[in-house]
Amino acid sequence: MNLIKHLHILPLVLCLLANPLSAATFGNFTYDDNGTAISIIQYPYTAIGAVVIPATIAGKPVISIGDGAFSGCSALTSVTIPNSITYIGNGAFTNCTAMTSLTIGSNVTTIASGAFHNCSSLTSVTLPNSVTSLAGGVFEYCSSLTSMTIPNGVISIGDGAFYDCSSLTTVTIGSGVTSIGDTAFFGCDSLTSVTLPNSVTTIGNNAFSYCGSLTSVIIGNGVTTIGNGAFYRCNYLARVTIPNSVTQIGYQAFYYCASLTSVTIPNSVTYIGYDAFYNCALLTSVTIPNSVTFIGYEAFRSCDALTRVTLGSGVTSIGYNAFSDCPLLMEATFLGKAPILGNQGFFNTSSSFKVYFIQGSAGFTTPTWQGYPSVALPKVPDIAIQQPVGSNLVDGVAKKKFGSKAVGSSTVAKSYTISNVGTGSLTGLVITKDGTSAGDFIVTAPIKTTLAPGETTTFTVKFKPTATGTRNAAIHIGCNDPDENPFDIKLAGLGT
Repeated sequence: MNLIKHLHILPLVLCLLANPLSAATFGNFTYDDNGTAISIIQYPYTAIGAVVIPATIAGKPVISIGDGAFSGCSALTSVTIPNSITYIGNGAFTNCTAMTSLTIGSNVTTIASGAFHNCSSLTSVTLPNSVTSLAGGVFEYCSSLTSMTIPNGVISIGDGAFYDCSSLTTVTIGSGVTSIGDTAFFGCDSLTSVTLPNSVTTIGNNAFSYCGSLTSVIIGNGVTTIGNGAFYRCNYLARVTIPNSVTQIGYQAFYYCASLTSVTIPNSVTYIGYDAFYNCALLTSVTIPNSVTFIGYEAFRSCDALTRVTLGSGVTSIGYNAFSDCPLLMEATFLGKAPILGNQGFFNTSSSFKVYFIQGSAGFTTPTWQGYPSVALPKVPDIAIQQPVGSNLVDGVAKKKFGSKAVGSSTVAKSYTISNVGTGSLTGLVITKDGTSAGDFIVTAPIKTTLAPGETTTFTVKFKPTATGTRNAAIHIGCNDPDENPFDIKLAGLGT
């Protein structure tokens, strides 16, 4: 849905509105003079070919391009904006459909709403580092635009900024951006990967909806909210790691992400909106952390490959049909007391479906609970370790390589996440190390030494070689897990 509806005004009307009777002219340019500086307010919409905007008129600097100034100049092929310009107004070049080349001067700070709306022949744009604001719809419907680098000075990407830029294959988002607006990249059907820097705190509603070629998303550690429909119908998105900063996953956030096989929900999320993972047909298992209190209706409906789900101890409410029509779902394990369960919460699951709960948890009943077969589990801890987040290590098999490093210098520390995926408390967490080069690997102690079911903690390892050549060691994570005590991980690095 186009949010910049005000831009769909006839170009001639825009030009007339922008041209007060008192304006002066310089060649084909109509301008306003405030006594010290010049603003271009109109250019003939019948003009053809290339245009170079002058840096001065009547000895005064040209500092802005007014609203709709070049709107509807459909035969312009290239535009050069001088360094004197600091502001490009609303709809300034909207519907310049033949423009293939655009040069923006090095002092522009603000590009206002819809400035280059429907410049459908524009293939590339270089934004100067001076730009701090990209307003709504600024490049909306620029269907030939193939790449974009957003400078570090830009703070926000406005609503619909790149709406339906269907040829956009790569975008680099600068480290100063804090918010991605609603529908910012909606319908960018050629976009294959996105990395959101740690500066981003908000992913707007439908920000990446219908990005049908998107396969990889890296969400920075600053994001707190994934908006409603943020990745709606990103059909080829296969894997998502949600950082620990996120507290809310909006409704339909990953709706119909039919290729999604893995998603890690961190222990910071409290709310999962309705239809959040609806029809993620390849998703095989889900762990809901203890922090989550509410799972919206139909949140995981029609996840055809889902076989098991673990629900953290904080879950108090599960919406209707939350896990319905998951024909392979065989088990749901609850780590806390019985939640409020909406109608048909587990409707049309596997014929062998059972509910499991920790013995003594309030509100559960056997042999059935809420009409589903139920089984009480003894309290048994179970350790799991990931590095990086989303990648499970195998006890005794895992080997982490730190690459090469000069003697006496150290690598960046790698963070390991310890989880208790069992039903009893995991206690006595302690890390020891040994091996021929044990002293070359610096290990921090786990932040927590006891984990309740569903809880996590972290520790770090970095490599600082004391001699050249291959350096080997191993770490051992001790705990009360009955069959993985200790959990063994091999380490390797090269001193240079």
